[in-house]
Amino acid sequence: MHTWPWWNLTGGSRHSIIHTGDLGVEESGVSWRHLTSNLTWLTHWGLYNDKTECCGWRAAHRPGKDVVIPVYISAGHFRKFGFHKSPLHPGYTQPPQRSTSFFFAGRICGDRKDPDIGVWPNCRGIGEDYSANVRQKVHYFHHNRTGYLIQPRTHSYEQRLRSSQFCLAPLGGGHGQRQIIVGLMGCIPVTIGDFVHQPFEPQLDWSAFSVAVDEAHIPTLHDRLSSIVAGDQFASMQKALACAAQHLVYSSITGGFLGDEGKYDAFETTLEVLRAMHDHPDVPPEKLQDVDPEFRMFMHCGGVTEGGTATEPQLAGRDEDTEEVQSPSPQLLSSTPLDLRLRSPAKLVANYSYGLCSHSFIDEQQGGIRPSCSDCLMGSSNTHGIPGGAACCGSRGRLERCYRSWH
Repeated sequence: MHTWPWWNLTGGSRHSIIHTGDLGVEESGVSWRHLTSNLTWLTHWGLYNDKTECCGWRAAHRPGKDVVIPVYISAGHFRKFGFHKSPLHPGYTQPPQRSTSFFFAGRICGDRKDPDIGVWPNCRGIGEDYSANVRQKVHYFHHNRTGYLIQPRTHSYEQRLRSSQFCLAPLGGGHGQRQIIVGLMGCIPVTIGDFVHQPFEPQLDWSAFSVAVDEAHIPTLHDRLSSIVAGDQFASMQKALACAAQHLVYSSITGGFLGDEGKYDAFETTLEVLRAMHDHPDVPPEKLQDVDPEFRMFMHCGGVTEGGTATEPQLAGRDEDTEEVQSPSPQLLSSTPLDLRLRSPAKLVANYSYGLCSHSFIDEQQGGIRPSCSDCLMGSSNTHGIPGGAACCGSRGRLERCYRSWH
C-alpha cells in the first residue's frame, strides 16, 4: 500500500494471490484477510461455510470472488497413478471392464492406523475428526458391501482405478486431490464434503461428471450410486470426463497424456475463469456460462455450439476434419498449424520444436507422432519439476517457444 501505490487504485481488486495450503486462506491471519478483502485468492480449499462442529474449520472461500484451482500433479506422478494408461485418451479403443462398483484405498484414520471393523468410532486416538469423518463413515457403513472395496492400502492402485465405476474423492486434513486422480483414470469421482467447492466449481458443472453426496447420506450412498448405473446417467458422466479431465491437470506444464495440446488445461482454465469473472462482475459464478457463449464453449472443451447445442468435446490439435499434410518441408512445418503437423508422417517429428510431448503409451505405440516426454526430460525432471519449455521438447529451456495452437 505504501511502496506500490497502484494497489490503492482498486484496493487490490485487480490482484490475485495463489495459496496452496491445506486450508487455504484460513491459514493466514485475520489482519491479512482484512487487508486483502478485495483480492482474489486462488486456492485448493473451497470451504465456503464454517465446519466448526467437527473440525474447527472456518469458511475460507468466497464464491464469485475467489477461485478453487486444482492441485498440481507432477509429471513423475503420472506413471505412479497410471495416467500414461488413462482410458480417457481418444485413441483408447477398448474401454476397461469396470467390475468393482466403488473403490477407495488410502488413509482412513487420522493417526494412519488401520480402522477397527464393525464398531463406531472405528478410529481412535489423535485425528478423530480427520477428513470431517467422511473416510471413517464410508468405511464403517460400506467396508463389507458387495462390489465395494474400501481399504487403507493396495498394491494395485492403478488397476483398481481402471476397473472401478465410482471412486471416493474425500477430504483430507483440508483439500484433497483424489477427485483429480480418479477422474483422470475414468473413474467417476464421488465427492463428499458439505460446503466444499471442487476445482473451478461452480463455474464448472461437476454434476455432469461426478457424484456429490451429503455427509448425512453416507449410509445410503450405495442406493444413490446404484440408481445412476441403472439409468443412462453413468454413460453420460463417462463422456463428460473426457473434457473435465483436461481442466484438472496442468498439461501445458507437465506434457500431455490425453492427446490434448493444453488448450483447456488447468492453467488456461484458471485464466479463462478469471476473464469471465472480470467481464461479468455482477453475474453469479454458476451463471457465467449462461451469459458468456465463449466461456460456455471453453468449459465444454469446444463441445457446445454458440446456440447451446451439445456436441462431442474436442481435444485441441485433434481436428478430424483437417486435411492431412503429406510431406511438408521443415520450413513449412515450422509455420503449419499444430493440428496439421500432428497428422504428418512420424519421420518428420524430429523437425518440429513445438507442441506438447506425450506421457501416453498410446501415443508411443503410434510410432512417435508425438515426442515422448521421457525423451525430453532428464534427471529430476522425470519425477518433479520441468524446465521451462521442456514440455514442448524442442523448445527446452525456452518457454516462449512452446507453441500454442490456439493463440
